[in-house]
Amino acid sequence: MKVAILGCGSMGFNLAKRLLSRRHKVFIYNRTKNKILPLVKQGAFLSESVNAAISKADFVLVLLTDEKAIRDVLFNRSVKDLQGKMVVQMSTISPDESRINFKKVEALKGKYLECPILGSKKEALSGNLLAMVAGNKSDFNKARALIKSFCPNPRYIGPVGKAASLKLALNNLIASHAAGFSISMGIVEKNKIDLNTFMDILRESSLYAGMFDKKLNNWKKRNYGSANFVCRHLLKDIRLIKNESLKNNISTNVTVGIEKEIIKAIKNGWGEKDYSVIFNAINNL
Repeated sequence: MKVAILGCGSMGFNLAKRLLSRRHKVFIYNRTKNKILPLVKQGAFLSESVNAAISKADFVLVLLTDEKAIRDVLFNRSVKDLQGKMVVQMSTISPDESRINFKKVEALKGKYLECPILGSKKEALSGNLLAMVAGNKSDFNKARALIKSFCPNPRYIGPVGKAASLKLALNNLIASHAAGFSISMGIVEKNKIDLNTFMDILRESSLYAGMFDKKLNNWKKRNYGSANFVCRHLLKDIRLIKNESLKNNISTNVTVGIEKEIIKAIKNGWGEKDYSVIFNAINNL
């Protein structure tokens, strides 16, 4: 298949490698070109403009930071026609933003799916991401084979907006688990309780979540340099979660508290560190 990738950060980079390994033709547009030169050596095509990437592809995967980046790249004035193209929007944005993008793509004669994903760079490379897809069912069926290149079991959620909402619900657990564990581990450490004992009991209980072990070394060593999901991106997501909660008459007290700790972490210069760095902010390190 011919696939354009707009935005090639850490996730997009490994996703591109995965698609190349599956023998898809990959056309990449990235505003920082030097980052994608290793992919060119592996067979990807470097596109000098958004239109150049889109024109050669049947599917357009959007992996940009936020809605502003999507407007600047996908909907800039040079993109005047998406006829025959399937836009698969994979960034974490709000449901309302996704529905607006759907209408914009349709106005440009293209097709639109939202396809937020769960997983890290490792899962992108191995093809084991979790993908939630929303849009017209017929469009999902057309894109399914491509999506299965990086997700073994893509799930159709419903009309546009549904998958975006589900992604916010899941990302809320990323933030709340990290914050909750940071408090618990802080109590354990400051009371000189053996951390291994705490973890053994936790693993045997219904309170356990896999991310506690996944990030445990980060917290033990206070080392947050190898980031799959940076702190400043978590701030963007927690604000989307807060706004969606307000819209649906859900209390934001907990969300606002977590937001304050993420802001504190960023003010301390940790915005590009792994999101687990909020441990330092919560424990005043």
